[in-house]
Amino acid sequence: MTDGRLNSVRIPTRSGVRRVSRSGIAVGSRLLTLAALVCVTSALAAPIASAEPHFTTVPGELTEGAYAPGAATLPDGKVLVAGGYSHAGKALKSAALFDPATETFAPVGSELHIARSEPRFVSLPDGDVLIVGGYNPAEQHLSTAELYDPTTKTFKLTVGSMHAQRDGAGAAVLQNGKVLIVAGYNDAKEYERTAELYDPASDTFEAIPATLAIGRYQPIADTLPNGKVLVSGGYNTTEGDLASAELYNPATSSFESLQGAGSEMIQKRDEAGSAVLQNGKVLIVGGYNAKEKSLATAELFNPETNTFEAVTSKLTEERDAPAAATLADGRVLVVGGTSALPTYSTKVEMTSFTLASASTVAASAIGLSSATLNGAVTAETASTAHYQYGTTTAYGSATAAQGVAASIAGRGAAVGVANLMPGTTYHFRIVAEGGAGVSYGADETFTTLTAPVTPTPPSLSAATQSHRVWRTGGSLASISRKAKVPVGTVFSFSLNEQANVRLTFTQLRGGRRVKGKCVAPTHRNHHAHRCHRTIKLGVVSLAAHAGIDHVAFQGRISSSLRLRPGSYTVTISAINATGQRSGIQRLAFTIVR
Repeated sequence: MTDGRLNSVRIPTRSGVRRVSRSGIAVGSRLLTLAALVCVTSALAAPIASAEPHFTTVPGELTEGAYAPGAATLPDGKVLVAGGYSHAGKALKSAALFDPATETFAPVGSELHIARSEPRFVSLPDGDVLIVGGYNPAEQHLSTAELYDPTTKTFKLTVGSMHAQRDGAGAAVLQNGKVLIVAGYNDAKEYERTAELYDPASDTFEAIPATLAIGRYQPIADTLPNGKVLVSGGYNTTEGDLASAELYNPATSSFESLQGAGSEMIQKRDEAGSAVLQNGKVLIVGGYNAKEKSLATAELFNPETNTFEAVTSKLTEERDAPAAATLADGRVLVVGGTSALPTYSTKVEMTSFTLASASTVAASAIGLSSATLNGAVTAETASTAHYQYGTTTAYGSATAAQGVAASIAGRGAAVGVANLMPGTTYHFRIVAEGGAGVSYGADETFTTLTAPVTPTPPSLSAATQSHRVWRTGGSLASISRKAKVPVGTVFSFSLNEQANVRLTFTQLRGGRRVKGKCVAPTHRNHHAHRCHRTIKLGVVSLAAHAGIDHVAFQGRISSSLRLRPGSYTVTISAINATGQRSGIQRLAFTIVR
């Protein structure tokens, strides 16, 4: 059955789907890429911004064009690229290191133990690279695996081998450090649905019961921020090129097919490259399908919605079976593969940085001289953020820059500012800066609190009385500016503000000392020591004004209570509207008959 790929025919062979060129030279069939794991922390939500990558060719080139190589990022930021098929029709053992700083390749100095096209490269937590499966004409579909040690720059075979032959498998590091290996093709001409785990601690493989819904040859496999593994695309003879996707859940060790709108890839793809971006999305590039042939298109998988999103930008050239790896700075390297012509690409391209989206959010914790400025940054790669603020949109002040991790839905970046002026309106905005440049959030305003007036107590002073000895009368107390009373007395005092004045009347009376207290005399305690006790007789409350006030008092505390002849003390105090109390003034007087 002719598929037109590489001017070749996909024909049944011992491998079932090995592509053979019209010249008789065997060619490979897919890329297996690095599933780069990048930890992403959550925060303050913001509108989702486009994080669409753009692709740019870089100067460095492979020494020999490679179809379906493998690629993995090393701890020092360099990328190991090895294996694949050469244009001469042989599986490669050669390996090279790509240095993003110089954008050039250099030989590793050692080779793979076994020549492999269509292997899967996976960066392990300890820095080593696991290389599993693949194909070569001599040994056919491989169950072997090997490790690359970046410290010694050497390869060695793993102690154990996989439980199945896996040409064109998918593999991804789980959050517990083990590696899920799934799908592929074997000598029995079967499209594998099986899966197994590689344990770096024991250097061995363990078969697991979980199986894919369908067999997949040359799918992508990438670990998502939530720990699940996306397995999508690929090929089998029943469905042909695939767009469907499944998720592996390590918690239940099971696969679940994605359903609903957006749950399938935008294009059917096998032999695609993929890498996890710093914001958690999966970038899927290139590949092949029978309708469009070799692809230069790309798309994204969004783990928050479990849907695929179209990408308008394209690779600089068609790449069937490229390798891809996420660089330390967040860009993605794409290398190798082939176009519609029988040419194995030596060229390399990288995604460019996408401008971060900065969103200013309303300020919080606003005080007299401080506030918390809030905002969020949505970015494909890690960036920095700071705030500009001031009393006008010219701002004039800025906070220190802080690092912000990449995020799909916006990562919060709050900061407190101090030494503000009370009762003042301030403008502020968040500023995000990354590899693509600077972006600005919208201007927001807040107003600091107005400094409250510190309450002060009223001042009551200069208390006097017109007579110290007087007779009682019948009138109740009242405020007057001039006292004209025939009997009684006039209490006068000065106030600095309007307040409520209390006149408290007390009298000393005889008593008996009982258990340290002066109590009222009774028949039972009349032999105890004599003492004097202060008796509160009543209170007169009056609304007084600021200035000098006069209280005409004829002995009546209320309509039912009148002071009898005797000696008394009046205590005068004031309380204002805020509850503040004045000091007290005391006057002594005597009422006679």
